[in-house]
Amino acid sequence: TLDGNDSGTVLTVSGASVKLDHVRVRHGDGGYGGGIWSSGTLSLTHGSSVRGNSAASYGGGIFNTGTLRLRDTSSVGSNTAHRGGGIYTDQGGTTILRGFSSVSGNTAEFAGGIVSYGTLIMDGSSSVSGNTARDGAGGILNYSTLTMNGSSSVSGNITTGVRVWVQGGGIFNFGTVTMNDSSSVSGNTARDGAGGGVYTAGDDVSLHGSASVSGNTASWGGGIFTWFSRITLSDSSSVSGNTATGGGGGIRSCDPVIGATDANVFNNQPDDVYIADCSDWSPGPLSRPSPPLNHNASPSPGPRP
Repeated sequence: TLDGNDSGTVLTVSGASVKLDHVRVRHGDGGYGGGIWSSGTLSLTHGSSVRGNSAASYGGGIFNTGTLRLRDTSSVGSNTAHRGGGIYTDQGGTTILRGFSSVSGNTAEFAGGIVSYGTLIMDGSSSVSGNTARDGAGGILNYSTLTMNGSSSVSGNITTGVRVWVQGGGIFNFGTVTMNDSSSVSGNTARDGAGGGVYTAGDDVSLHGSASVSGNTASWGGGIFTWFSRITLSDSSSVSGNTATGGGGGIRSCDPVIGATDANVFNNQPDDVYIADCSDWSPGPLSRPSPPLNHNASPSPGPRP
């Protein structure tokens, strides 16, 4: 166990290659990366965990500018931050979740689970679940490329705020989301907001194979809410069982949905697909916040004031 005793970032990886095997990282309290700050290649394997850490700014569990891999049953959970409660991956960084690895139970003002300005890949049965954000992006805030493969899942995440821009219970997307195989986005909630499963603003979301968006809830766009974005559905993918109190139970979009049929968009309430005029009022996209100005700085040497 690596214990920070709430007196700074627990572990710093500067350009090196480090593997944590059966290691627990806990009780860190930093500015960027409460548990771990890494600019190298970091792998968590065989039940390694980053839990119970906090960051005043970004990445309660891990702040990553290099390559981060979570494998086997490794986990990042119960961490807190202003943005990116579990993991914050900065520009140029890569995060890969494989096996049964998980990012769960983290909290933040914005983006409870993961913030990614780089590449985010979910493989195997990896999961982002049960994370909470007040001001949007309960599970994942994606600014670049998110690819979900295998049976990976984003589930049970929630946004709890009451501001009009509280969006994306599961995923808040400013980049590209590609769901392959049997990957799923399910059971997420954007309370008093839009995009219970996925909220996307100006970029593409595509479902391939038997990928699914199901059982999500929001005020607008229970499954998927798009704003000047393109959605593409394969024949065997599905958007089902989602609910929106204000319309667009399955999908709310102001652009055509490519490949949507009665066979792959169904059983949503109060409707399956709502195509709106793009000039209609909606809880429009949140402005894209910039990365922290000193995002490549070293972690804080001690606890925040």
